[in-house]
Amino acid sequence: MGFLKVIRAIVLILIVLGAIGFTARNPDQSVRIDLFFVPPFTGVSLTWALFCAFGLGFVGGLAVALIRVLELRAQLRKARRSGDRLQDELTTLRNLPLEESEEASRSPGALS
Repeated sequence: MGFLKVIRAIVLILIVLGAIGFTARNPDQSVRIDLFFVPPFTGVSLTWALFCAFGLGFVGGLAVALIRVLELRAQLRKARRSGDRLQDELTTLRNLPLEESEEASRSPGALS
């Protein structure tokens, strides 16, 4: 197991333990959630409200990351097509027969 994976596991365990500790210390806390487009929610458990906020943030982050990954894949596809086209052009140029210029054939000491 790599060092980075160990660090990730430790951070994840700390987050889970922190969430469990927070939930255990605040079992009866309730909050009022007031959104612009719906009537306010009253008496919502603080733990539930934070869990929902975390979940919505997680889903939003995944959506942004997915869009970025799709953009990068499209860019990679475009670069690969360009590279293939350039490789084909290089192969075509390599396969062309060499033609001696008239000057090189007239002067025997000239480099070709």
